[in-house]
Order: sequence, then structure tokens, then C-alpha cells
Amino acid sequence: MSNHVFEGGCFCGQVRYLASGLPQATAICHCRSCQKAFGAESVAWACFKPEQVEWKGMSRKIFESSEGVERSFCDACGTSISYHSTNHTLDLAMASLDEPESLRPQREVYLSHRISW
Repeated sequence: MSNHVFEGGCFCGQVRYLASGLPQATAICHCRSCQKAFGAESVAWACFKPEQVEWKGMSRKIFESSEGVERSFCDACGTSISYHSTNHTLDLAMASLDEPESLRPQREVYLSHRISW
């Protein structure tokens, strides 16, 4: 068992998660889908295997943003929390970590979608 444990949740605290072990990857995504989902120019993700993540508190609201892609958010405060697709990791928004400085993005993806400003 790894001693790496990452906890986080939504703005209002009703949706909580615990991720055990190190993420498979960390990245800043500039894709248009992430921009629209977060209302931001980019999103930093920590990519875990689904079995590494345990959800606590209130159930997340799941939104199928495209075929085979589920994004989740808190139904109470609207905080976007995760991204999951078939044959893909369960990505947690790094800013939703209780200690967001505990991980650093390793790369940037979808740079062709990067907003120029």
C-alpha cells in the first residue's frame, strides 16, 4: 500500500474524494471541451486509475459531455471535479485537491487549442 494519499472535494465540501497512490500522469489541458466545462483557459488534471479513487459525501452529478466521456460536478455548488472516459484514467481537477501544491503538472496537452492571451 502506498503512503501517498490525496484528498479533495468541491467548493461547498459536500462532494469529497480520496485518491490513494501516485497518479499515472499530471497535465494541463487546453482542449476546448475543458475550457467550456470549467469556464477557464485550461485545467490541470491528476490522472488516477479509477480503483485508486474513493468518493465520499454527497453523490456527484454525472454529465456525459460526449460519447463515452463523463464529467462530474457537485450538484449543490457546481464545482467541476472529474473527467472519465472508456479505457482512460479518472482525472481529478488538481485545483480541487485540499493541497493543490502537492502535485505538479508534468506536461501540457492540446496546445493547438490554447487561447492566445
